[in-house]
Amino acid sequence: MEKEQFEVLVMGHSLGVSDRTMSDQIFESSKLFKVKLFYWELPNGTNDFTEKTYEISRHFRNKSRMRLKMVPFDKSETLVV
Repeated sequence: MEKEQFEVLVMGHSLGVSDRTMSDQIFESSKLFKVKLFYWELPNGTNDFTEKTYEISRHFRNKSRMRLKMVPFDKSETLVV
């Protein structure tokens, strides 16, 4: 993980507290290039992109850095089952 740049693809994962140690190491790595979030389209026409972004933000100490690393909503994709 520290040898070359890498991208994180988040697909339907909760990124909760139980994953904190591993997630912190990944999201705080100096080699992290970007984080791409795949989100669920919900039956009511909304999606969980914002909720998942908030969950990811808990793993970044530097929120400005997080904003630079996160792929924006318009360049993200829905999960397909």
